[in-house]
Amino acid sequence: MNVLQEFFAPHAALSSRLAIWNKRVGEALLRLKQGCALQKISATDDGYLVLGVYKPGDDRSSVLLSIRRGEAGLALTHVKPPAQNKPGSLVQMARKHLQGRTVLAAYASLDPVAVVIDFNPPRPGAESQEDSHLAENPFRSKEERVSARRKAKEEGDYADCLILDLDARPARICVARKLYVVPDRYSHIREAFAGTGSPMFESLCEWSLESTKTKRRPTFDVPLLPYCVLPSALEGLPQPASAHKVESKSEDNAEGKLTAEVKTKTEEKSKSLADAAPEESLQTALACFPTHVRRASKTRLQFLERRLLRQKQDLPPPHEIELLEKRAEGLRANLYMWPAASPTWYVPREVIEDFGLPAVITLKHGERPGDLLTRAFAEIDRLKRRQQELTHRIAESAKQVEAFVSLLLVAAKDVRMLRAELAKHGDDTDRERNAQGTNRGAMEARVAQKLPVTTGRLLTQLELEWTEGSQAARAVEEERARRLPYRTYEASTGEFLRVAKSASDGDAMLRLMPSHHTWVHVMTGEGSHVWLEKPKKSKPTSQAVREAAILAIHHSRQSRAMEADVYVATRADIDKKKDLAPGKVIVRKAGSLLVRYEDAELQKVLATHGQTS
Repeated sequence: MNVLQEFFAPHAALSSRLAIWNKRVGEALLRLKQGCALQKISATDDGYLVLGVYKPGDDRSSVLLSIRRGEAGLALTHVKPPAQNKPGSLVQMARKHLQGRTVLAAYASLDPVAVVIDFNPPRPGAESQEDSHLAENPFRSKEERVSARRKAKEEGDYADCLILDLDARPARICVARKLYVVPDRYSHIREAFAGTGSPMFESLCEWSLESTKTKRRPTFDVPLLPYCVLPSALEGLPQPASAHKVESKSEDNAEGKLTAEVKTKTEEKSKSLADAAPEESLQTALACFPTHVRRASKTRLQFLERRLLRQKQDLPPPHEIELLEKRAEGLRANLYMWPAASPTWYVPREVIEDFGLPAVITLKHGERPGDLLTRAFAEIDRLKRRQQELTHRIAESAKQVEAFVSLLLVAAKDVRMLRAELAKHGDDTDRERNAQGTNRGAMEARVAQKLPVTTGRLLTQLELEWTEGSQAARAVEEERARRLPYRTYEASTGEFLRVAKSASDGDAMLRLMPSHHTWVHVMTGEGSHVWLEKPKKSKPTSQAVREAAILAIHHSRQSRAMEADVYVATRADIDKKKDLAPGKVIVRKAGSLLVRYEDAELQKVLATHGQTS
């Protein structure tokens, strides 16, 4: 046995324990690269500490420190768990000491099993420097000097570590400070750290599922044995070439001497890179369009990007599906250990560590152990189908964003070329007016007559015209305003009555109804929604409700009978959910009314169509 084998032999059992959650630790540690900032800290009531870490890039995932039984460890998540209603002591201490700080290093420990995140010290501000001068200024009063010394001591006594201790029972999260000299108050553990050169961690606040401790105490009684130190963020990455260093064709040329050919190539390369920058090109392209087209294009692009972002946020994280699969496999492999005729199973410790199952599993009334397994695999299948569907949608949304940006760039290029051509063929007077900006309207009118195909395709997607006040644009707006989702009638008492034209128009009409207005619908069968206005400072009259009920029956499948029961409710008691079919609603509270009418009464109500705007 060599020296390394002798060194690691006592830690073989710990290494096997670390192998259970090593993959999750490695993925989350890569997220905590050196130099990234800790932007937001929150916690949940069931044992999660959520760290919002910022670093350049599109990754918006958060780091989860979990102390839940059977799930303790470090992981990433794209969907943030709901935070506590009131931040606890640990969150307050972490926000006070660590929020906004940059990460220095993140590593896991082999003995004891823990994860440590080191932060850079806070930057001293101008006020702290001024307080330190006040503390040593003999011309200040004694009270001012004492206050300044106390404030300087508080600012110097900061936490610089966040520790997830998995060896503790139960697991805990600590806000701590790293000390390289053991203080006199911890003389009982000084011998353990003597001569090791390892730092000691002093806990300022500890959080577990059982209690929260804010008294200062040593976090560990023995030095840590780190096994996975996070490398620097710049380590292993190709370093960019300096702008002042250019490779010479001849080895004999002195460094710093550039030939004219190398300069030309460098300038052309930098120019092409500048032209290829997406943000700059997009801004330049949008500047070529009129104001209303530019605003509509930005709104459309923002809508596409937000939809893509929402789809990415709704995508189930792969590690959650892997965790569910691991638990389901563990449940299937060890289901024979369930006690007979018992609704509760206290899972053995080795099963918890191997498969991440909870410590206690309890059946519901009338449930069997096999039902848990069936439900677990059904949930896994649902998540996988959801993941596959969202992956397909994300790919389609990304293509739409890319296609729209490409259309904007090509359309702007075509418009720029068209304007140059029109200005080239114009006379000297037009050029002078264009230079002064007085002939801009005439130029845009000429551009509108000869719009390129790509620009026409863009305007079709935006449902706009090139000239904002054109007759065609006004006609489109008038037609859009004329197309209302309801027909309007007038009750004999003066209130308006609105009847939805179709099932989808009924949903649109419900979105327009105030919560205190009256809704009428037949109780059985299909029919149209009817909206009855509520008069100011009074309730709708019985005659107006009767006429609304007549319209509801007439626009239903019971119109031939001229008799039916109808619902009468306020809009606040009607609920419309996303998963319901068009026209379908949930009636939480409503009254009923039996209405019979004659044809003459119906014709009298129908004759008021269109009299109320």
